Amino acid sequence: MKKLLSLLLAALMLAPLCAAVPAEAADEVNIAVDTLGAVARGTMGAELYVRVPASPHWGALQATVEFDPAALTFSGFTLNPTLAEQIAEGEPCIFGVNDSVAAEGSVGFAYASAIEAGGYEGYYPGDCDYFAVISFDVPENAPLGATAVTLTVTELTRNENDVPVPVAHSVTDGGMTIVCAHDWQTVTNVPATCDEDGFASFVCSKCGDGYSEQYTATGHAWGEWEEIKPALCEENGIEARICANDAEHIERRLTDPLGHSWGEWETVSEATCTEKEVQSRVCLRDASHTETREVGEFDLENGHSWGEWETVSEATCIRKEVQRRVCLRDASHTETREVGGFDLENGHIWGEWEKTAPATCTGAAVETRVCANDPSHTETREGEGPLGHSWGEWMVTKPATCTESAVETHVCTRCEASETREGEGPLGHNWGEWEVTTHATCVAKGVETRICLSDDSHIETRETAIDPDAHSWGEWEVTAPATCDTAAIETRVCANDPSHTETREGEGPLGHAWGEWEVITPATCTTAAIETRVCERDASHTESRQSGYPDPDAHDWGEWTVTKPASVFEDGEETRTCRNDSSHTETRVIPKPEYILCDVDFDGDITVSDALRALRIAAGLDEADELIRAAADADLDGEITVADALAILRRAIGLIR
Repeated sequence: MKKLLSLLLAALMLAPLCAAVPAEAADEVNIAVDTLGAVARGTMGAELYVRVPASPHWGALQATVEFDPAALTFSGFTLNPTLAEQIAEGEPCIFGVNDSVAAEGSVGFAYASAIEAGGYEGYYPGDCDYFAVISFDVPENAPLGATAVTLTVTELTRNENDVPVPVAHSVTDGGMTIVCAHDWQTVTNVPATCDEDGFASFVCSKCGDGYSEQYTATGHAWGEWEEIKPALCEENGIEARICANDAEHIERRLTDPLGHSWGEWETVSEATCTEKEVQSRVCLRDASHTETREVGEFDLENGHSWGEWETVSEATCIRKEVQRRVCLRDASHTETREVGGFDLENGHIWGEWEKTAPATCTGAAVETRVCANDPSHTETREGEGPLGHSWGEWMVTKPATCTESAVETHVCTRCEASETREGEGPLGHNWGEWEVTTHATCVAKGVETRICLSDDSHIETRETAIDPDAHSWGEWEVTAPATCDTAAIETRVCANDPSHTETREGEGPLGHAWGEWEVITPATCTTAAIETRVCERDASHTESRQSGYPDPDAHDWGEWTVTKPASVFEDGEETRTCRNDSSHTETRVIPKPEYILCDVDFDGDITVSDALRALRIAAGLDEADELIRAAADADLDGEITVADALAILRRAIGLIR
């Protein structure tokens, strides 16, 4: 009792702060029935969740679930356990389900709660993520395809002040797709041939559905391309293939030159201070095909072959010792440095010159002398030399070919330096006879080929003249049929080359074959009717015309709009306007509602909103005048109780009359 009194006091304090929910708020409410996806025939107890998002402002719900009874059999409606527990514990909540016409595809339900807003435990729908679960069985003979389960919410009510939010037009579809596990059986199978199309048909042994497949004519069964003449690095090859259906059908084609199959680049000589790195590569198909290239730059850092440091001038009392070293590859490349310190007392006493580096093919010997006072003080000079190269015999390193001379090389016996020169050749071609490789046609020249007998990688081709009279015309065939406005087009094709064609005019044009005039736009209160007729040969050819005069009675009325709401005490008024002409209007009377037992809000309908108002009056949350209390007294005992509210709820969903 204390808890109920606390709730009632809180409700009375909060009630003045709450405003009515605007009708458009219902559009923002994602009320839905889940969609299951594909469900097989024979499934029992398929569950769909009815979802009404949580809100501290809803106290009543009235709705209808509709479905196809041929596809689904209603098997149960289970309220969310949290809401069911509130009712079981005696909270001021009521709930009812009407499944009396479930066999016809309709189930109604309603819920109302008089528990106040403000976050109290148990307030509908609280933290519930769904309202209820609807269960269906899927019969073995259910029709295949999508079947909708539609939730239509006819009333959604603010708990604090009983203001209904109508959502009769906010309908959300759920449901499932009923499928059959097809067992396809072959009925007909006619295979395709080279020139004739084939087809096959199939039927499902379970549901009787069927389908067919078309097979396009296979055409020629060409064998693999076989090489008649191999392609070379720079010359075309020839291939041919034969139809397995008719060995007289042969196609020939030129294959592209293979191109060189180059091996890896290999360094012939490293970069030095005077020469770039030289690389060469050899074709793996023909070792006579080679390429050479220079890469990189001169190696002015690591490419020197430095000689020893030599003293250019000894240290004296006025200068340090100066040393120099010379690159053995290029004597113009030198480096100098200062070493040691000044000899401020005695100066140098030089010993005899001694050879410290022998002469080479390209460089002179080096001689050095040492200061007797300090052996680290030295001087160097050039001695005898350079010696010059000692060349060996010339050797053939690349033999002569049809088009290139031989290459000869000799090598220095001291330093392995080398030189090359042009040797014998070239040898010239030894050509064979010309042979026809492609016959001339009416549009293309022929081709003749000859091969060098010394090197069959050398091939020459030449063209032969076109034969302008070599057409082989086929039969005339209609390639564009005659139309209403144009004659037919006939074409014939040259069998030698399908790009050679001739065309001519055939029969036609046919002229229009007009159908009857038909009204496509009826007359309205402001416009005459429009008629159209269509050519029976080509439906894109049409003609239109106006017929008759405007029909003064052919209004396109809009919806009735309430201009003066009806009340319990006086009639109301509503008006509708013609969409064709807004000056055309009609007005009718909305009769004032009569007093009806259980119609607590006097709107002419008994809904869950009436049950919620009675429930709040029974809980002492709302005050009511004698007329309202009389309407809420469903059992006519002079008092408003939860039993009255439950009776009104049951009438709202059709459980009682």
